Amino acid sequence: QRRFLLPRLFRNSHLHYFSPADFPNHEPPNDNTAEVAFLGRSNTGKSSLINALSGLVGSVSRGSGGGEIARTSKRPGRTQTVNYFGLIPNESKNDPTPDQSKMYLCDLPGFGFAKASDEAVDDWQRKTQEFLISRINPEQAASSE
Repeated sequence: QRRFLLPRLFRNSHLHYFSPADFPNHEPPNDNTAEVAFLGRSNTGKSSLINALSGLVGSVSRGSGGGEIARTSKRPGRTQTVNYFGLIPNESKNDPTPDQSKMYLCDLPGFGFAKASDEAVDDWQRKTQEFLISRINPEQAASSE
């Protein structure tokens, strides 16, 4: 019954984890497929929010156990790469591919305190900045220079 409260895009769909290695250049192509990026301080619930959304729409677990599609931890700094969750039509449940995604949820590493080395944190921040810059519309990027 909760599905009827969801936007039409989410009905009859599920979330599926795609590794960066599943994409050319390690991120979804910038092909006008809708994306929602979750960015915020470390350990504030970004991955938990994705898990809550997957509970509403359904998900195909990536084998992390516990039915969670996005890994969570009480330790800050556990999300260390950009993680992609594609919204896939239910008829494509068996072995979905990234090109079937109607939308992506992008779980970005947090910023601020993390139990990791300064070098590792700097690397996450660089990757996050590169991701955000790569997603800017080329016309917007040109006008902001």
